[in-house]
This record gives sequence, structure tokens and C-alpha cells, in this order.
Amino acid sequence: MPGPVELFPYPNGEKLRHLAVLRLPDLLLYRAAGGLVASTTDPLLSPHVFSSRLRSPWPSWSLRDGHTAHRRWREVAVKTISEDPLTEAWVTDVANYYGSISPHRLIEMLTKLNCPLPAVRMVTTFLDEWSSARVPGLPVGPEPSSVMGTAFLMPLDDALARNGHTYFRYTDDVVVVGRDLARDDLEGMVTETLAELHLERSAEKTHWFPPFFATQAVDDIILSYIHRGGRLQASAEELMSILEQEASAAQPDVKRLRFVLKGLSSVGESFASSTLCANMNLLNADPSNTCSYLAKTSLRSAVTRETLLHILELPPADEREALRFHALLAMRDSSWGSAEGRVFMAVACDERAPSATRAQAWMTAARTPAWRSREVMDAADAERHPAVRRAAVLTLRRAAPSHEKDAFLNKMTADPYACAAAKWAAA
Repeated sequence: MPGPVELFPYPNGEKLRHLAVLRLPDLLLYRAAGGLVASTTDPLLSPHVFSSRLRSPWPSWSLRDGHTAHRRWREVAVKTISEDPLTEAWVTDVANYYGSISPHRLIEMLTKLNCPLPAVRMVTTFLDEWSSARVPGLPVGPEPSSVMGTAFLMPLDDALARNGHTYFRYTDDVVVVGRDLARDDLEGMVTETLAELHLERSAEKTHWFPPFFATQAVDDIILSYIHRGGRLQASAEELMSILEQEASAAQPDVKRLRFVLKGLSSVGESFASSTLCANMNLLNADPSNTCSYLAKTSLRSAVTRETLLHILELPPADEREALRFHALLAMRDSSWGSAEGRVFMAVACDERAPSATRAQAWMTAARTPAWRSREVMDAADAERHPAVRRAAVLTLRRAAPSHEKDAFLNKMTADPYACAAAKWAAA
């Protein structure tokens, strides 16, 4: 039986998306089942579906790069629209898609598609257990969920194709293009098809774009203008101008923020660092990319260091936990002093924080003088969360050989969750 699922809060526009963090044995089994499912469903998907497509099949299965696939989805739609200036576009998605998927209907669909029964049984067991723990639908984050989430909307693909529509889909994001779209009929058909799956169309994300404006359905005019032909055309000043606009917005546009940071980072410019460090709202809009940018361009500046440490010293809170995690990740591969190490150790031992943040804090603290093997062994002994204990044990690889270390790691080999970590640390 699977263990508990932890939900890690991550910014998603004005809301928080809760990513599922699975225990390691559960993740392995869920991934094995997902690969078997994908080997059946992927060949059945329409070529108009771009999300979560297989790059290699089971057992060593992997998906095509998500960023590349999403860009391809956008580019194909834009190319189709550009070939006829009178093309219209209609876009929509599903409200709370992953959380609204009925496990019963998903299992029914996988069975009808002749997915391997061992995989279907495993998925059934996991989803039933997680549902009873109040994790509705499919857990967001693990790749097998994205595979099944993409497959679950195949009836919508069939309905659009039967009605002669040209469409492009990325998970639940759908764009329909063509001349003289009968919007009411199209909207009714999509709504009815989703209702049969017990899903609801998102009214707030459903839009129609008239001829000559249809590319706006999937493309940002400003970003397209300064990034023509696959090459960056904008100067650092133009990029900074966009960044300042986003800094003054109540809710920054994540796509534009990501574009600016990628552009500045590619030319080795650190201009955005001071703006990011002075604006917590902007920094927290896309924690992965903002912290990665700071790590690449200005990690050793006093302002960046103090900003990241200030973030880590804040008490755990859902709205900024992803920022704390990525701040630790940004600082992980550099050496720091005792003052920084004490901050990392405090986060690692703070039971109020999510296990993912605490585990990352252990890995970051291991590069500092504040890390001491005796304290690590004591903390690992007392630790109740298996993933955090495993992270602490992993850091002991850097400890000098000693009888005390050998005895402790030998004891840890009896812990099924930390066994491999203990053997690696002892090697």
C-alpha cells in the first residue's frame, strides 16, 4: 500500500498549485505503472496533442522535454493561423483539471484502451488510497499523472476531429483555429463532451480571437516582436523595460518574467538582480527561474546573499515555501561560511517546513563549516520523516572515516528508506 502524499505549495499566478511529493518507493512503483500505461496510450494520441509524449518506451521510458513541446504547440498553432489572415481562434481549458479527474472514469478508460492490467491495478490502488487521504483526482507533479492526464481528454480530441475542427492541445489547454468558427456550437460541443467526463470548462479562460488577432491566442505580441526567428532581438535595455513593467504589476506575468531572465542570462547580464532582490512579489512569481538567474549572475553579491538569507530566515508559509526551496537550491553548489551554514541548519531541523525544503537544506548545509558529523548523526537519529532522515544520512559521505561514523551508518542500513544512502555514504 502506498504511503502518504505530501502537498508542496507552488505559485501559479494568483493561486497556489499543490504539487504532490511521493515517498520514494511509491514514486518508483507509480512511475513503472505510468510507463506501461504510456506505451499503450501514446500511440493512440492525435498528432495535434503535444503534451507528455513519449521519447522512449517502457521500461526505460522518458517524455519529450516539456518546454520544447510547449513551444512546438505554440509555434504550430501560430504557423497554421498565419497561413490564412482570416483565421479565427478559440481557446479554452478545464477548470481544476487534475483535481477534477474521476479516478473511477480514468481506470475505466485505461481498461477499455487495453492498458496492461498490472499497471491498471497499481494505479487503481494508488488513486484509491490517495483519494481517501483527500488528494482528489490525479496528484500534480509526477510524470505518470501528466501521461494519464493527457490521455483522459482523448474523447475531446475525437469530438473536435469528428466535427471537422483544426485544433491543438497541450494537456487541457485547447486552441481551435479556422474560418468562420461557429462559436456557440463549438462551445456547446466542448462543454457537453467535458460534462460526460465529469469535467467543467473554465469560463474565465475561454476566449475568442477574431481574424488578424488570432495569433494572440497562443503568442505574446511583445515577446514575439523581440524574439523573432528563434533569436533574441531585444537589447538589455528593452528587456529591463519589460521587467520594470512586471515589477510594478500586482500579479507579474510569469511568461514575460521568464523570457526576460532567460534573455539577460544568455548574455551574462546581471541587471535584473537588484530589481528582483528589491521586490519579493516579483521574486516569488516564478521561484525556479528567479533564483536560478540570481545563482548564475550575482550569487556572490552582498545584496543577493542577504536577500536569499532573509528569505530562508522567514517562518515557513505556503505562499513563499517554493521560494525558500529554490533559494536553498541556488546556494547549494557554492561554499559558504558558518553564518550561512547556521541558517541552512536551522531550516533543515525546522519540523514546520515541508520535507522537500528540509531535505534540500541538509544538502546545502553540508558545504559549510556549520555542518558537523556528530550533530548530523544525532539529528538523523531523532528525525521522524524518512525523506529528511535520508537526506541527512547522504551528507555523511563527506565526513572523515571513524568508528563512530561506521557504527552509525551500519545501523542505518536497517532502515529500508535510508539503507542505500547509508551504503553510499560509507563507500
